[in-house]
Amino acid sequence: MMRQIFYKVIICSCMLMACFVSKAQNAYYFHFHDKGIQVFYTDMVDSMTVSKVDLEGIEHEDFVTQQVWMNDTVFNYALADIDSVSFVTPSTIYQPGVVKLEDGLENYVVSQDSLTIIFRTDTPSDLLPRKKDKLVYLRQTDLFPAGFAGEVVEVVKENSGYKVDCTLASLSDILVRYYSTSNDNVQTRAINPIYGHGEAIWEAKDLTYPLTDELLPFISEESDDDDAFSVDNDASISLSPKVSLRGTLIVTPEDGTYVCVSSNGTFDVTSNFSLNGSLKVDKVWRFTGEKRWQACIPNCPLLVAFVDPGVFVDASLSASVDATVNQKVSSAFLLNMSTKRRENLRNQPLTFKIQETNFDVGGSVKGELNAGVYTEIGIAVNDIGFCKNDIAKLYARGEVGIHVGGDLEVNSKFLKEGIKNTEAYETLRNSGIWSNFYWGAAIGYQLDLPIINLNFGQEIEWEGHIGEPLFDKCLAPTITSPNAYREHGDFSTITAKADVEGDCLMPVEVGFGAFDSNGNKVASKYYSKKFANENSSFSDYSVALENMSTVKDYELSPVIKLFGHELKAYPSVDVEKTLTLSTYEATDVTESSAKISGGLIGYDKNTENPKVGLVYGTKDAFMQGHATYVSCGTVNGSPSRVFEQTLSGLKDETEYLYVAKAELDGEIVYADTLSFTTLKKEKDETSLKEGLALFNESTGGANWKQNGGWLDNTKPLDYWYGVNMYNSELSLKLNDNNLVGDAILKNIDNISDIDLSDNTLQSFKIEGGSIAPWGGRFTIENNKARGGMNIFMNHVKILPTLGLTFHTTGCTISDASFSDCTFEEHGDAIEFNSDKVNTIHVEKCANFPGIRGYDRIGGNLDKYEIYRKLNVNEISLKDNVLSEDFQMHLVKCSSLTISNSQSIHVNFGSDCEIDNVVIEDALLHSVTVGGVEKIWGSELYTVGAKINNIVLDTKGSDRQLSFSCADGGYFGSLTIRDCSCFSISTPEPKTISLEKCSVCFGSIFEEKAKNVYRVIDSVVDGWQVKSFEGTLEQLREFVEILKNEAL
Repeated sequence: MMRQIFYKVIICSCMLMACFVSKAQNAYYFHFHDKGIQVFYTDMVDSMTVSKVDLEGIEHEDFVTQQVWMNDTVFNYALADIDSVSFVTPSTIYQPGVVKLEDGLENYVVSQDSLTIIFRTDTPSDLLPRKKDKLVYLRQTDLFPAGFAGEVVEVVKENSGYKVDCTLASLSDILVRYYSTSNDNVQTRAINPIYGHGEAIWEAKDLTYPLTDELLPFISEESDDDDAFSVDNDASISLSPKVSLRGTLIVTPEDGTYVCVSSNGTFDVTSNFSLNGSLKVDKVWRFTGEKRWQACIPNCPLLVAFVDPGVFVDASLSASVDATVNQKVSSAFLLNMSTKRRENLRNQPLTFKIQETNFDVGGSVKGELNAGVYTEIGIAVNDIGFCKNDIAKLYARGEVGIHVGGDLEVNSKFLKEGIKNTEAYETLRNSGIWSNFYWGAAIGYQLDLPIINLNFGQEIEWEGHIGEPLFDKCLAPTITSPNAYREHGDFSTITAKADVEGDCLMPVEVGFGAFDSNGNKVASKYYSKKFANENSSFSDYSVALENMSTVKDYELSPVIKLFGHELKAYPSVDVEKTLTLSTYEATDVTESSAKISGGLIGYDKNTENPKVGLVYGTKDAFMQGHATYVSCGTVNGSPSRVFEQTLSGLKDETEYLYVAKAELDGEIVYADTLSFTTLKKEKDETSLKEGLALFNESTGGANWKQNGGWLDNTKPLDYWYGVNMYNSELSLKLNDNNLVGDAILKNIDNISDIDLSDNTLQSFKIEGGSIAPWGGRFTIENNKARGGMNIFMNHVKILPTLGLTFHTTGCTISDASFSDCTFEEHGDAIEFNSDKVNTIHVEKCANFPGIRGYDRIGGNLDKYEIYRKLNVNEISLKDNVLSEDFQMHLVKCSSLTISNSQSIHVNFGSDCEIDNVVIEDALLHSVTVGGVEKIWGSELYTVGAKINNIVLDTKGSDRQLSFSCADGGYFGSLTIRDCSCFSISTPEPKTISLEKCSVCFGSIFEEKAKNVYRVIDSVVDGWQVKSFEGTLEQLREFVEILKNEAL
């Protein structure tokens, strides 16, 4: 057996090789052992091969299958079933007694209509057909476009000539053997892959069927959904077809009459469908009206081809949808029938292939819809044998369109916003909508005659989908396991990878996008291949985004393109900046100079050239934003760079802060801030004497009551009247010594105690120098100057942690000013033991600890020995860095203003009584209004603070503002401006004003009492609120109303 198959393979291969060499044949004829036959047109066959895989997909050691490769299809036959292959068309043999019209009668024919022929009156009687004659004409002419075959039933002489009526005859009674194919005079290999020679071709442009009026009776129940996608009802389908048909007619004693028909076609279909409501319909409409298109097949007489196109809609759905679908579809089928074989003979069912599809769809769909075009294509056969066997025409009908169903909302606005977040992607990925490219097909036959007025008979039907289900799949793929990294040595290139899964409606472009910290897309790139399903070759899915700044952090998110829109997908992965800037330790530090440096790595030396430099300044200047920048140029393509600068002209014994700075792509990067302290310049007694000489001169030293030793440089300072130099700390005791004018201590370090009481001083000023760690007591009581006196401190280092104390009872302080001073961290507030201070000004100071009055608890811890509240009209704090322990205590004040300051934690402590507090343009963290509480280590209790009006302006800081009022404390009104997040704790309900704030409910926190909020020109939860007053819960309800009204 195997040997027979082997020989058959050899023989078939040789015959097929001969087929492709020969230039004469028009078709290949496969003959099978079961007497079946299969015809293949030579110009449609690309190649023929043999395979070791059988029809069930099982592989064998030997060749078992013959394969015929067409343009879109492969036919497989078992070698054991093939009897022979013929590639030469056999000659025609007629049955005895058959009258061939071409043998003389053709010249006398006047006309032919169906099965009636009119002959001229001068037709010779010996040629004139007789009853029972079988007439045949196997040519195709203008008179006989489809040839002719029939049996004469009557001959009648009329004025116009002889009328010969015929009926269909069995072609087996006319022909012994006949092979006709539409492939006469063609080459043996395919020239045009779709349309070839000897075909009947139907082509039309823009056949349009408006369906709006047809569908309106079937539409009802318009949608009342407020969110419905509003459209007008409108529908139409247009078609631009091109269909070719080929036929083969074979008559043999074995097969009787055998017919083979094949067709290839292309269809451009545009479906427009807009619906707002419910549609229930199942109807078809013909494009060509009452008549169909039909034509003879060239070189194949006795066969008539026909095409009957139309439109179908089968729907049961509720929708608010607007959709346009453009499809390019190809079709093909191959049908075989025989008068002696009832079953289909190795038929290729009607198949469709979607070549291209474009969508524009929006709205929502609930239900199902099939809509598109149908085409019936077939051949009528001039053979009574077909009629006797219940077959008079052989045809295939196909439907192609779109099947839609589901529950999904898609609109242009929704998709346009898809790059801003992942909501659109999430909806499409998890969509419940489904859709298919719908097709229906049937193979059928005709029962009645004549062939020109064909009726439909029994048919075998199929319907289904082209390829896999579409929307039954997801619209967007699932993306998992993302990974992104910067390439080593090429830091500006980010490579991103991920796994892509799912089964998509249509090929989707998949890539990665880089997003900045605000969620804005910076760049995107797509993979070279589109993703359709898991059979797609995506094992190496990765993209490289180039020229990405090394100074910026990015969120790398998958992105897809769908319906012409770019959508952000998930999950994402963060890619950090690689540019690393360092500040190095200072070297070569002296009294007036130092060398500072920085380093830069992690940038792309091929594409980036950052600017670098160093920022430095005294600690005070640095913290207040008055530092100096020194440029060190650019890095000039070096992969790493150290840059340095030698500083000169520095102050001795001064702490300096410095930091490395880089600029790239509009971003400014700072490294860690470091510090150094210049060395102390040793000051001898001579310089201190010079400072005291200036003090002597400024206070009328020549007229002092006592000035012994002063200005005598030969004597030590301890011999100067009132001067004490204990442990290198300066103390002056010059009370009641006739000092007058403007006293000044300039550039004197370690000032300890100063007593200038009972003199006549206009002012007391300390400029430069420092206050000793255990000093800071200044006594200027009973000063005799009219109109009060002024106190100034400028550029002084205040080292005592116990703070400064000013004793000024018995006189009025017109103004106390502190500027450019540095206070010790966590130091105590400045104490004023004073009767009256008009104004206090603090400007450009660092670690300013606050202001308080003066109190001392007696030895029994049950009462105050001294309790003096500071009375001051106005306190102004500007451009300062306030201490974390900043407090106001035992102060009575009309106005307190804190502006343009940092690190603000404001504590209004015991017995603090202020009319108006304004904190503005400040990085404000917390404000506390103190209450009543027991003083630690005593039997006394504090007096709660009382603030009448408070205005807090946070300068738009995103940090949470915390405001609290303790039990026993009091505030009259509170206004919060330019704030985005706050918490409020009050012992009892208050009215809180919010002005020009931008907050969400998740950033408002209430403790204890439920307050009333007066909202003015603010944004709450993303909605503009011009004016509102009510509780937090009422505000929430008000914003919900705004949202609903907008929707």
